[in-house]
Order: sequence, then C-alpha cells, then structure tokens
Amino acid sequence: MLHHVLYGARVRAKLTLQNVSERTGLTVSYHSQLENGKRRPSAATLPILGAALAISSEDLMEALAADNVSRTKRQKDPSLTRPPGARHCEPQCEDAPRTG
Repeated sequence: MLHHVLYGARVRAKLTLQNVSERTGLTVSYHSQLENGKRRPSAATLPILGAALAISSEDLMEALAADNVSRTKRQKDPSLTRPPGARHCEPQCEDAPRTG
C-alpha cells in the first residue's frame, strides 16, 4: 500500500516529515496525511515524492494500484476494514520506529 511505501522510505532514509516537505515543496501536513492513508497523491505528485524518497515512479504507481484493489475489496466486504483505534500500518510497519 502506498502509505506503507512512503513511510518506510522516509524512515529508512532517516528523514523527518519536515525534511521531505523541504525536498518536495509539499506541506508537512499533506505528507503526513499521505503516510497515514488519509490522502491520495495526484499522478503529478508521484514523481516528486519518488525523487525525494528515492523510489521509482513505477513502484509508487504499483503501490497506488494495490490501494485501489484493496479499496474495492473493502467496499465489497466491510469486514476487511480496520477496527476503530487500530494503527494504520500494523503489522506491516511494526519494525519501523515512529518518528516525526
């Protein structure tokens, strides 16, 4: 999923949200929303994110496509949604430390 890819790349690069904001020209708030799965980037934003985080645009497009498939499955089967209060990236991101 795209938000896992973005978060993981930022943490591996030891960047803060502020660092990414400075590299992309996007706001800290917007990037935070992307990492939390609350927003979806436009096609024009993907290459900007990729360049800042050293991720290919193709990998980002694949992650975005996976989000679309997952969203469709959740719409068909509501039992696949996260329970209230669950973290957005459990267990996929449990090995990554949470940093600003």
